[in-house]
Amino acid sequence: MAQYFVATTGSDQNGGSSPSDAWASIQHAVDQASPGSRISIEAGQYHGSVLIDRDIVLVGKGPLETEIIGSPGNKFIVGITRYRSVGIEGLALKAGVLRLPNGTEWNRVAIQAVSVNLSVRQVSIIDPQNYGILHGGRRDGSNFLQLDDVFMRTQNGADIAVKVRSRGHAELTVNKLSVGPRFDHAI
Repeated sequence: MAQYFVATTGSDQNGGSSPSDAWASIQHAVDQASPGSRISIEAGQYHGSVLIDRDIVLVGKGPLETEIIGSPGNKFIVGITRYRSVGIEGLALKAGVLRLPNGTEWNRVAIQAVSVNLSVRQVSIIDPQNYGILHGGRRDGSNFLQLDDVFMRTQNGADIAVKVRSRGHAELTVNKLSVGPRFDHAI
């Protein structure tokens, strides 16, 4: 398994092969990583939504140390395309806010995954507009969503902390899920 590194002090011109040669953006690391890679994200704040289109694991230094702030106007903070196996660990995912003359816009979903095997561990999800995690199943088989030590809160009010929509077989495993006030439903 290949391992790559991202740091706020890095550069996307680097090779990403060590903490001293780290890339600057998470999206660049995802785009460069081979399937099955582990992307280690150093402590700090990272701005921009992330679209994952391959089997990888994103690992931060912990939700109090490593934060991804979504791009305002994007539907998701982390979006994952079909038929993938993805891990997200040790991160805080915070909705980006865009103040408009006619109202405020922020990320509607923290993690949007369609037809994905997804493991979320030691993650804080902060201020999504509609859903903390929106997980959709696939028609031709099974997929899973595993939650372990996940915390969600919103100041703005949101519909559902975790929503699983399945057209086939979907397995939900929850070890620890803490949901703060202002969500209409937990799961």
